[in-house]
Amino acid sequence: MNRSITAIVPVLLAPLVAQAGVIRHDRDDSLYRGLADEPQYASSLAIHSGGQPHCSGTLVARDWILIAGHCTLAPDLTAVLGDGRSFSVAEVVVHPDYEPNQVSMDDLALLRLDLPVSGLTPAVRYRGDDEIGHVATSVGYGATGDGLIGVVADGGTRRAGRNVIDSEDFLFGTEDTLMTDFDNPLDPGFSLIGDATPLDLEYLPAPGDSGGSMFIDVGGQTMLAGVHTAVGLLGRIPNHFFTYGDVLLFERVSRYNDWIDGVIPEPSPIALLAVGALFKLRRR
Repeated sequence: MNRSITAIVPVLLAPLVAQAGVIRHDRDDSLYRGLADEPQYASSLAIHSGGQPHCSGTLVARDWILIAGHCTLAPDLTAVLGDGRSFSVAEVVVHPDYEPNQVSMDDLALLRLDLPVSGLTPAVRYRGDDEIGHVATSVGYGATGDGLIGVVADGGTRRAGRNVIDSEDFLFGTEDTLMTDFDNPLDPGFSLIGDATPLDLEYLPAPGDSGGSMFIDVGGQTMLAGVHTAVGLLGRIPNHFFTYGDVLLFERVSRYNDWIDGVIPEPSPIALLAVGALFKLRRR
């Protein structure tokens, strides 16, 4: 059995911007869309470039979004919330160690919005160090398909699915990146790492899901633990890409909290009052 990685690619591929995530072939798509609509994942949003779906991201402060660094290589970025509200990007801050020609290396960026977002609670970032073994919920707006056929182009619908966080990134030898794989319910031999038994809503983020959210539940609280950055294509199903057996690499938020904290200023009490007042005005 050949388990070599034939390609490592960013989860973003501009021509394949579509509905989100590759799902199990034996599960109804409505289950994945329903999971994405659960309120604890509301901080996940879409990033558009030139008015078209491009990447995914997570609201981590009232006016800041955390995404993948390679998402910022496209022009004219806007953030689109699940309720359809759109916000312009006023500032882009890319991680200082990110190199555009590298895959899954400090691949993070922060977007400052032109206005604070009202009526939506930002994600709580995980600050521990025991992510491995947790069940993670991935949320994004990228391409869709199923594990047997891979991605297909379609409209932009939000989806979510679940995987066990299997290991640190042994491909690049860094603890700053974690990995999951897309287990095949028909053949456990497709599994590269961890337990070969797929979860009920096993999943693989796909093109357009770059920058998307990976949440874990800790002590009854949903926390942001990862940011989608790249997929390792194993080529296990000939002539199909983003299929069973492929692996997801995602940046480990806990390793970047100091950088994020250094970019996002603490909100002042006056600013918090102003956001509350704006929300009340919009509701009237």
